[in-house]
Amino acid sequence: MNEDRPARAGQTHAVKVAAAGDGVVTYLVDRAPGALPAVQRRDLEAAWEAARSAAGAARWSIARAFRFRRTDGSFTDLALSDRDAQCWAGAVDAMVGLGSLYGMSLCLRLLAL
Repeated sequence: MNEDRPARAGQTHAVKVAAAGDGVVTYLVDRAPGALPAVQRRDLEAAWEAARSAAGAARWSIARAFRFRRTDGSFTDLALSDRDAQCWAGAVDAMVGLGSLYGMSLCLRLLAL
């Protein structure tokens, strides 16, 4: 198995997940978005289909926030408040998990489409 794409049970320490009392899940990522691993085309296509299916079934998801650490120690923050983006992120989370660098990269690339 590619070490950039760990199994859910073997998530890397590069992504820490914290849930707030208001239901927002925050992902603390130890690198900038541009430093995330490349994703395989077949995984992006599968994520696209999963996201379309979730949206078509009105399987909305939770609010999510992302905090990426830049090389200079500063942060880039991203909040998903749009319900369609939340739906798509939820589909990727169910498919591969957002607690891994690969899953995080797949989610961001899907949202960029």
